[in-house]
Amino acid sequence: MVAPTKISELTLKLTDSIPAIELKINGAIAVHLNSLFLKKKRDIENQLRDLIGIWIRSQPEIQSLAMSGDLAGQFGLPDGTSLGVVNKIVTSIQQSTQVKMKKINKKLEGGLTLTCQPSSFANLLGLPDGHVKILDGDLHWLRWLLESGNKILVVNYHYTPSVGFGRSKIGIMDKGGAWRVPPEFAGILDDNFVTRAFLGKEKDLNALFSRILKG
Repeated sequence: MVAPTKISELTLKLTDSIPAIELKINGAIAVHLNSLFLKKKRDIENQLRDLIGIWIRSQPEIQSLAMSGDLAGQFGLPDGTSLGVVNKIVTSIQQSTQVKMKKINKKLEGGLTLTCQPSSFANLLGLPDGHVKILDGDLHWLRWLLESGNKILVVNYHYTPSVGFGRSKIGIMDKGGAWRVPPEFAGILDDNFVTRAFLGKEKDLNALFSRILKG
């Protein structure tokens, strides 16, 4: 009877230090991630812009403007123009969205950075569509919506809904009282319909990255 062969124990001798091994492993990971991010960067940017468009259009302020609702009347947007104005606002925010890539190194430093909507809101405040021209001046209604909060903006006049009347054909300004942006729509620079659109969207962003990077 032949005795079973004894399995020899193998001993691996590491010639590199642990830090050196870690750098080599991280280097391989970095090469893979850099290639993956470069390949998927455009898809991430395009799909992120689409997602942001959905978030912005879901805001009550934008819905009221788009459907020629009360807010369009309050600001006196000319009849038939409000949907086009909304599209310009959404497009401007989408176009400000960029995905920038910093090459990942062996320390796994770098990656993708998402930027969207300058904090100055210069892109939106510079839109001609954010103004309404009147005989004696210019009403920068989009600035009011973004940053004026609950301040009184017009004295000695108040808004009255009136179908078929006014520039918007849904309301006019009557003498007496005062006017401000309706409180439910009022915004300031760090709390307005744009900033609110991004609140609580971490899960949506994680799902977008997971879908694209695994696809």
